[in-house]
Amino acid sequence: GLYYGGSKPEPQIVSVSSFIVKYSAGYPLVMNIDLHTGYGKNGTAHLFPNPAGNPEISAMMEKVFAGYKIDWGDTAGFYTVTGDFTGYLAKIIRAKYLPMLFEYGTLDSQTTFGSINSLHRTLLENQGFNYGYASEADRERVIKMFREMYYPSSEAWRTKVIQDTREIMNSALKNFKAL
Repeated sequence: GLYYGGSKPEPQIVSVSSFIVKYSAGYPLVMNIDLHTGYGKNGTAHLFPNPAGNPEISAMMEKVFAGYKIDWGDTAGFYTVTGDFTGYLAKIIRAKYLPMLFEYGTLDSQTTFGSINSLHRTLLENQGFNYGYASEADRERVIKMFREMYYPSSEAWRTKVIQDTREIMNSALKNFKAL
């Protein structure tokens, strides 16, 4: 579910930090791709970073992801995220850093109905977690609905996400190498 994560990094983040610092050292430019599911048009890849804040980094990201629309987080319909992994990496990587988040939509949550549907599933799961379920059947139904919101069982959705990711990554890595 979605719950308050606390005021310090999770143990798994702490455990990979030294690895990331060690293996990114010595590189003048580092790129991170963070994969997410949930928000946006069903089956569509949204490139969804926070605003870079540095015009040079923004320009480099535009070059790396040329041909793809970037929703910078301050674009209408999107939002700026805090406490995310890419933001954390920006604090520990000692090089120019290009953070990118791929968000694959599941419930058309950019629409009113999709947004309400997403919120409803989140509330049901949270309520069940905190107060229990009326029955085992209710628990199973809510957990299945909640899982579908982030990991749809549709083979067509999964196949499209994999194909789109390969296409974007092949292009981005070629463009990144050219920087």
